[in-house]
Order: sequence, then structure tokens, then C-alpha cells
Amino acid sequence: MDGATLLHELQQRGLRLSPKPGDILHVEPSDLLTSELRQLIRHHKPALLALLTHPHINTRGELIIPSTSDRRYHYWAGGQSIAATLRELGVSEDVWRRYTDVPYGKVQ
Repeated sequence: MDGATLLHELQQRGLRLSPKPGDILHVEPSDLLTSELRQLIRHHKPALLALLTHPHINTRGELIIPSTSDRRYHYWAGGQSIAATLRELGVSEDVWRRYTDVPYGKVQ
């Protein structure tokens, strides 16, 4: 299982994950955690933190910009353009066209 699959499974089970300073991963409600889930979370912690704090393209080709990511990616709050983020991620032309009319690879 990879980090993205685990994150999806945890969310489906009603668990909420949030990054905290110092590379801490907070999971709630903790009473839903089994020892198996705790072990999986520990094993995949770096990947889970990355998914929660960095823009990425999910398995369906969707751009995910977590609210817990660096504010520079928050285009809705004066951050860089979506095109700039897509270029950083090195997305395919297909994904690029889904999110912007800017010519492929160009940044506004």
C-alpha cells in the first residue's frame, strides 16, 4: 500500500490527519485507530506528511493543493498561479489543459 492509498482509506474510515510543526502527524479521532493502522501510519508517515503539505496530482489526475501546504500555492489567496504550480509538478499536457488555458509549460 502506498501513502496515497492509505490516506484515502483512513479518510474513508472517518479519520482526520493534520500535520503539526516538527514533522508531527496528528490523527483524530484516536479511538478509531487500531494497532495495525498505527503501524501503517508510522511506516508511511513521510509520504502522508508530503501528501498533506505539498501540492500533488492524485491517481485520477486531479490537482490537490492542501490547505496545509505553503501559502505560496494558495492561488485563491494571492499565491502563485495554478500554471506555476503545475509547472513545478511537471504535469502532463492532459492534466495541464484540465486546469488552465495558459499554453502548456508557460507561466503567467
